[in-house]
Amino acid sequence: KLQFLYFIGPCMALLCVTYAAVVASLTLLGQTVTLDRVKSIKVVGGTAYTADGSSGLAAVDVRNPMEMTILWNLAMGDARGVEVAGSTIYVADAITGLQVVQAGSVVGRYSDPCSEVYLSAGIAYVRSLEGVILALDVADPTTPKLLGSYNFNASKNLFVVDTTVYSLGGSPLDLQIIDFSTPSDPVLLGSLGIDKFTATSFRVSGNTAYVGTYSSFLIFDVTDPSAPSFTAEYSEGGNAIFVIVDNTVYLANQRFRIIDVSTDTPLLVGLANRSSTNRGFVQVEGTTAYIAGDGIQVFDVANASNPMLLGDFNRPGGAKDVAVSGDYAYIAGGALLQVVDIKNPAAPSVVGFYSKFEGRNEILGRAVQVVGNIVYVGTCESFYIFDVSTPSQPRLLGEFNPGSFACSDSVQIIGTIAYVGFNSHNVTISGLHVLDVSKPQEITVIGVHRTQIGVVSVSGTVAYTVNMFEGLILIDVGNTSAPTRIGTLKTPGRAETLTASGTTVYLGGSSGLFVIDASTPSAPVIVGSVESDDFRDVIQDVVVVGDIVVASGTKGVQVINVSNSSAPQVLEKYPTSSHVLSIAVVGNLAYLAQDGMLVLKLWENSPHTPSPVGTTAPGDNADDGYAMIFLIIGVSAALGLTVGIVVFKWQVRRNEREDAVGQDTEMHDPQICAPARDVV
Repeated sequence: KLQFLYFIGPCMALLCVTYAAVVASLTLLGQTVTLDRVKSIKVVGGTAYTADGSSGLAAVDVRNPMEMTILWNLAMGDARGVEVAGSTIYVADAITGLQVVQAGSVVGRYSDPCSEVYLSAGIAYVRSLEGVILALDVADPTTPKLLGSYNFNASKNLFVVDTTVYSLGGSPLDLQIIDFSTPSDPVLLGSLGIDKFTATSFRVSGNTAYVGTYSSFLIFDVTDPSAPSFTAEYSEGGNAIFVIVDNTVYLANQRFRIIDVSTDTPLLVGLANRSSTNRGFVQVEGTTAYIAGDGIQVFDVANASNPMLLGDFNRPGGAKDVAVSGDYAYIAGGALLQVVDIKNPAAPSVVGFYSKFEGRNEILGRAVQVVGNIVYVGTCESFYIFDVSTPSQPRLLGEFNPGSFACSDSVQIIGTIAYVGFNSHNVTISGLHVLDVSKPQEITVIGVHRTQIGVVSVSGTVAYTVNMFEGLILIDVGNTSAPTRIGTLKTPGRAETLTASGTTVYLGGSSGLFVIDASTPSAPVIVGSVESDDFRDVIQDVVVVGDIVVASGTKGVQVINVSNSSAPQVLEKYPTSSHVLSIAVVGNLAYLAQDGMLVLKLWENSPHTPSPVGTTAPGDNADDGYAMIFLIIGVSAALGLTVGIVVFKWQVRRNEREDAVGQDTEMHDPQICAPARDVV
């Protein structure tokens, strides 16, 4: 009576083969370089080298602080520390270990995952994630060799002077001073307990050790390594990272501070605002200070009492929305606007940006549309219009502020009219705003429909929008001065996004994708769906390309065939490491707003004919892709046959035993949690 079980084996084989063919046709081509999580910076000559998490190692030309540019980037697992010796760069990576880089390529490595690296007298001192301090011989950069190690399990911070290693760790903190003059046999010289629980930074200068904690900045005398002692505390230096140059501490937390520590009483000398309130990594070269964290800031510190900002290279990720036109993608998020050159999809690069601050807070873009050389951006402060005819220098043409605190998450431009959705705690402001943008310097309101509003898509004389409470909302904009609600449809789950094509609406949310017939606006009806039973799999943007819908969300990208609107079919999937809140499609390329921007090849020739595994273009290794497919088929078939036989035998034995017990198994997908908003 359970004969269908006999077919599990063949079905499993078919499923495995189908999945292998489908998923592999989506290919990641490239992503933008971001400098929003810089964990370490080293400036040599006119180049700043930054360790920036998964973005890896970046080389930034900082010779002209007003026009800093990324020279090259090398992706890594989780880059956290960087040191430079001549033309060789050493990167501490929390996933792949110590990476030795020359001419933009990795030439050597030591595989223990690590988070800090210091160079001294031809030896690289590395702190592993387990808290072990390693001394590596890097005389031959291609083959780092272990000379010795010291196991300080609680080690969290490291600093090296000649052959003396200073390390902080534990909770409360413990300062340990270790002699590495004989690397194979390091010796503990002395230690000191500190009544603090977390260190943010640690430096040693002469006979003085400086410790940054979340609450303050501490100074210790280490003249006698066997008996270090507390000297002073500065309460305004908490949660900071700093450097010391000639009895002067340069410290970056919520603000940039210059502190005179020549006496036992630290004295604040200079103070300056920063574009970021996060703590930053500081390096000082001559009379110039470089602060890395959310991008790179450069200050002139020749006059310590009045540090002057020279330049701000703000290239954070966190893209909320993206629009594509010609050779450029325009990103809202991270900054108010970023312009990305996409002529080479494998290496998109930021070529221009526009930043604006309201007090100490940076205004971040949330929605973007482009028409010719004009870009329209929605934010939580105003609606902006830019001229991008010179991509490297976006020029502000005009702005519109509806009043109060209103966030715009959707912008659509049709002719000289902008349909902008604003949400605010002030109900008199929230709703669809119809704006005349024929004169960007004089934006005027034509009409407003008050409602809580989400993504807006206008087709014909109807504006379609969503909100999480009511689902689909239809607004008649035939008379732009008096937009009027004409229909609603409550859809399953939480409605997040939509796109209208003619009178068909494709709506996505927490329950999947729904195809809606809105030919009768007062009575829209669901005609088909691809539903999700996983509450974590939320569709957050949809793009229609003919009879194909490309949907993005919390678990990546889906390609769905909607030629039969009553029975949409998922053709392909591409999982991503974090949410994709927005997607733009041009030809066979998709531009994903994620942490920065990703470029994904959707299909090779046609969306209905997924390309073979691993192929982008024919080449010498083209047969390897097909070999992999046949290998998958063979393994899948063997696995399927085995499972079929096992199920058959199990069924026979089950029928022979009245007390047979079945076993259920449940599969769980990993949850993906990371920020992302929107892309057009």
